[in-house]
Amino acid sequence: MDWKNSFTKRRTLIAVTAFGVCVMIIAYAYSKYASDGQHLRNEAAVAINEGRLAKAEELLLRAEDSDTAKFGTESPVVAATLVSLGTVYMRQARVADAQEAFARARDIERKSMRPEMLELTNTLIGLGNANLQQGKFEQAESYLHQALAIREDNLPPGSPGIAEAENSLGRLYGEIGSYGQAESLFKEALAIYEKNKGNESADAADVRNNLASLYMMTGKRDQAEQLFKWSVAIYQRVKPGSIELANGLNNLAELYRVEKRLGDAEPLFKQAIFIYENVAGVDSAAVANACNNLALLLRQQGKFTDSEILFKRAVAIYEKTPSVDNGQLANVLTNYAEMLGAAGRGAEAVSIQQKAVRLVAGR
Repeated sequence: MDWKNSFTKRRTLIAVTAFGVCVMIIAYAYSKYASDGQHLRNEAAVAINEGRLAKAEELLLRAEDSDTAKFGTESPVVAATLVSLGTVYMRQARVADAQEAFARARDIERKSMRPEMLELTNTLIGLGNANLQQGKFEQAESYLHQALAIREDNLPPGSPGIAEAENSLGRLYGEIGSYGQAESLFKEALAIYEKNKGNESADAADVRNNLASLYMMTGKRDQAEQLFKWSVAIYQRVKPGSIELANGLNNLAELYRVEKRLGDAEPLFKQAIFIYENVAGVDSAAVANACNNLALLLRQQGKFTDSEILFKRAVAIYEKTPSVDNGQLANVLTNYAEMLGAAGRGAEAVSIQQKAVRLVAGR
């Protein structure tokens, strides 16, 4: 018999066994410490099922103390215990106590979920704005209302995040003709941005631009012009060459066009198109929109050849842009048809207008 090998094996076995016992002791101690609250909640659940509500209350109060000491007063574990405690109180007809327990649980859960909820609002605002651009107003309103409600519940009053949601919702209301609601939201958002970021911030300029567009739609052109100019001046300083600047230039130019200040409008449209081409791309929907506006101006000036070139460009871009709805394309075609009619090309005008009608009808 190999005594040396046998002794070595026994020694190894003893060492392994001793180590295993130590691990088991440590694991037991750790699990006991880690699960005191859970153990008490499990016992409470049994007591509730057996109708021993006083015992269940005692166990849950001890679990709350244990969890609070270990995890803190705002832990979701404490909230779970409070929900169970509220349930016990309801079965005991202690409604006021139940309400207090549930309210405390709600407050804890809200705080613990706040980061995720606020992250969700970014997605909701994005979805709302995308649906707004597509003319899906009911869906857009649902997303934007949810985003604003969550931010109002989870951010301090007057936070810029609330202003962002108000600005987006204001744009929606402006589009659907709820001008009073839109104006109120824009003014609230503007006040928040001015207080938090200053009068010259890009965010404040965004809201002014939207409010100006609203005033233009409602015939308040003097106020619109002032706000458009203010926005453009800010963008030129803080966001030169940006889409935002191009939007502001396009909007101010459109105001001038409507007021027949064609000399003031034309260079602004051209600047906007130049920026759109460089930032959004030569075949972007933004370029098509600005081309349509400039083509309308050239038609007013009797420059039919130049106007037709721009209308054709806008139509070509819209026709190959999947995200553009038929209404936008039909609007440009109608404008083009009117230009052809004014140029004495009646048969061509009728053909283009019929195409616009078919688009609107979905054929």
